[in-house]
Amino acid sequence: MRKSWDAYFMDIAREVASRATCDRKHVGCVLVKDKYLIATGYNGSVGGLAHCDEVGHMIVNGHCERTSHAEANAIVQAAKHGVSTDGATAYITASPCWGCFKLLASAGVGRLVLRGVLPGRAHLRGGPPTGHRAGGHVGPLPRLSESPAGIRGKR
Repeated sequence: MRKSWDAYFMDIAREVASRATCDRKHVGCVLVKDKYLIATGYNGSVGGLAHCDEVGHMIVNGHCERTSHAEANAIVQAAKHGVSTDGATAYITASPCWGCFKLLASAGVGRLVLRGVLPGRAHLRGGPPTGHRAGGHVGPLPRLSESPAGIRGKR
């Protein structure tokens, strides 16, 4: 039996994550529109700059600031190549931080398929009803206006 489209694209996102250059966490993001892969991203340093794997981490408030997140890199890749992300589905191997969630929403991504939702990611629980498959979140991207109160003010 063939894999579902969601399982197929999540497998690709896992492979994309293997390119990550920050060993603290390997995350992959695949943007898909009409069952076509339009962009990929993984957490890593800005092109041409040193990687965590090579020179170590740049830790600020418990987070590595040397790398860009997978979701941001996928959106940037689409923008660099002139590909619209409006209405796309994002397949992500980890739950996005609030900053990446805002980028995905602003880029017009309409659906998230996540490997799992981490505790403290309230912005992923406030939207329309969602389904769950294999421990992950599958559903429409919650509208920012539906996010829980208090989230907007946190950085």
